[in-house]
Amino acid sequence: MRCFKRVPGKISGLLFSALIFLLFTQTHQVLADIEVSRYITTDTVWEDTAQPYVVTSSLYIQNGATLTIAPGVEVKLDPHKQIYIGNGSTGTLIAQGTQDNPITFTSSSNEPWYYLYFNAYTGKGSILRHCVIENGGASRNGMVFLNTSSTNNLTIEHCTFRNSASYPLYIGSPESLSAIDETSTYTDNNDNRIYIGLTSFTNNGTMVNAGTPYLFSGSLYIQNNATLTIAPGVEMNLGPYRQIYIGNDSTGTLVAQGTKESPITFTGSSDEPWYYLYFNAYTGEGSVLSYCVIENGGASGQGMVYLNTNSTNNLTIEHCTFKNSASYPIYIGSPESLSAIDNTSTYTDNKDNRIYIGLTSFISDGTIDNTTSSPTISYAYSQNSEEQNNGLGSPKKSDPQSQYQGYGDRLQHPKPQWSPDHHPPLGG
Repeated sequence: MRCFKRVPGKISGLLFSALIFLLFTQTHQVLADIEVSRYITTDTVWEDTAQPYVVTSSLYIQNGATLTIAPGVEVKLDPHKQIYIGNGSTGTLIAQGTQDNPITFTSSSNEPWYYLYFNAYTGKGSILRHCVIENGGASRNGMVFLNTSSTNNLTIEHCTFRNSASYPLYIGSPESLSAIDETSTYTDNNDNRIYIGLTSFTNNGTMVNAGTPYLFSGSLYIQNNATLTIAPGVEMNLGPYRQIYIGNDSTGTLVAQGTKESPITFTGSSDEPWYYLYFNAYTGEGSVLSYCVIENGGASGQGMVYLNTNSTNNLTIEHCTFKNSASYPIYIGSPESLSAIDNTSTYTDNKDNRIYIGLTSFISDGTIDNTTSSPTISYAYSQNSEEQNNGLGSPKKSDPQSQYQGYGDRLQHPKPQWSPDHHPPLGG
């Protein structure tokens, strides 16, 4: 009888333990997943740091709503999901961590998520500060896709971008450049550069030294009275056979003013050369290349800087280094462009180290000076230049060290034609 009475006690104990275990695991499972999806249409705060918020389908912040994420919160996104900050109506994201307690955006699995998408509907005051953004970029549009229409819609500061399947950031509008900071870090991404998905630059923008290069795989046209300003230390990578037009049927201005200690670099994105920087009749006054390294371009045979301006004060070039051109360092297409050539720049290791004079008619005054103290640079020019409109028939040689070498008609290069290279976001 004693044995019979003790058995139920054991069974009861086992049942009780199993019940506690089930309750614990179920409670733990509930705590482990705060699933969020679809639409946020009212002000919302994510502040639970004990378990992650999991975005199971793409999330849209809209209808004037603000999503605020507290320090230490972890946000996980399922594969190929994204968060739209604004979608047909205003949406705002305030993700403000701290140095000791950052906010994390990461993947919920081994497969990458898409991106955080800031666009024309992104509300003013949106911020990513002290955030770790990792394991996304599945669409090749980066982990943060910036396509805002205002310069004060978004601030990015002190963030870490790592392990992207593509780029850390993708820039889709000039205004979005204002969000890029000098305090974030970019490590271990498939391509560590900031991707510039623009072909037309129609509003003012500034490129800061982000500590990682900017990649242009398409050609860029600065126009509509826009000015692109490039800060000291910036490195710009241009894709093969691509160029930057400074002015195109309307005024465009480029201010690339580096320093001796922190020059700006224009270089290729691969082993194949890019085309050139094209300064033309639409180039805005005050354009400048100062303390710039211009290298690995010249694919068209028209140099790495093509000068075809119609004013003597549109462009200043000074303290620049031209090297490793596939053709010439500079190509001159107008007499007025000669005023941009300085005596402080250097020309080394170019396929042809001379400045090419592509003029056949010299109808405005122009002066050719010795362009470098050491070594002396030569000018190569077409021998069929002729005097028109009381201009100078032959280039005026004002310095005895300047050298002239006629190429006859061996190199006749047509004026570049406007042909934008459309490069839509990859992956859609």
